[in-house]
Amino acid sequence: MSRDDGAGAALEADVTVSRGGGFRLQARITAAAGQTVAVMGPSGAGKSTLLGAIAGLVELDGGRVRLDGRDLSGFGKPVPASRRGTVLLGQDPRLFPHLTARENVAFGPRAAGTPAAAARRIADDWLDRVGLAGAGKQRPADLSGGQQQRVAIARALAASPRLVLLDEPLTSLDPVTADGIRTVLREHLNGRTCVVVTHDAVDAVALADRLIVVEGGRVAQTGPVREVLRSPATGFVASLAGLNRVVGMSRSGDCVADGVRFAGDSGAHVPDGQAVAAVFRPADVRVAEPGPAPDGTSWTARITRLEQTVAGVRVHTEAPGVAVDLATDALTEADLRPQVSISLHIPAGRVRLLPA
Repeated sequence: MSRDDGAGAALEADVTVSRGGGFRLQARITAAAGQTVAVMGPSGAGKSTLLGAIAGLVELDGGRVRLDGRDLSGFGKPVPASRRGTVLLGQDPRLFPHLTARENVAFGPRAAGTPAAAARRIADDWLDRVGLAGAGKQRPADLSGGQQQRVAIARALAASPRLVLLDEPLTSLDPVTADGIRTVLREHLNGRTCVVVTHDAVDAVALADRLIVVEGGRVAQTGPVREVLRSPATGFVASLAGLNRVVGMSRSGDCVADGVRFAGDSGAHVPDGQAVAAVFRPADVRVAEPGPAPDGTSWTARITRLEQTVAGVRVHTEAPGVAVDLATDALTEADLRPQVSISLHIPAGRVRLLPA
């Protein structure tokens, strides 16, 4: 059987959408043919609105959407969603409950004019690809949530879309099932153009070539995934990457924030008196030992809250706001709790300074 699944198309979208309550989305997103771009941002930032506008489900107030140079958003007469060559898959698989898995997957090819028998062969091939060989006769109600999402992926890709739009398709799945679906997507998105909205940095790293971060309806940062996560431009991006980002003023090549002087490796060359960010891992911060301070930065801060983690406890402090990862026994031995002051130290060479 042929496995010609269609080729991805280059996407160029300048999207302006106004919503109730004064919210306005103004974002630009591009994807080269065959490229996967991840979109991340806080809740309410406009991520799903962006996908809806590209799919033709949300009306634009300005801008345009082009696929391989074709304008899909001509004002007054936009190309209908059903004729854009795009598919949108979200958290809910939205399978037809009265159809079998095979007929659900065959729906797209049949709608495109493929004879019924050939469409069913395509459906069986796709069910095999997503790990559901032999499940073709089952209805959605007979399948688990993860199996339903696999059928939904097969149905979306069997339609040979030129652009795949994924809106947090793994959010409602347990970690093991989500990892399996992630593997399916990584394998079968190859060569297709895709925009995936996610809240999980693992999805961005595993699936995407580029990352766009949207905050408050605007693009806050964009670039290759690992580069964005390594050099966060905002506190939200730092939280995605699991990093501390302390913003202060540049002084003699250091970052001074709340009276603490963070010395670090810097390629930023930020002039004195301008904003600079100190970036470092919570695991690199230690409870300071008695005696002379070793090389690096030492300071005292007040604990604001404690957060349980898989590996132990994350201690959050203020002035400056820093997260510190500790083993649970270290927390107990030091008798640390909210509103208690703690002496902290980060060794030399563990801080990077970035323009803020």
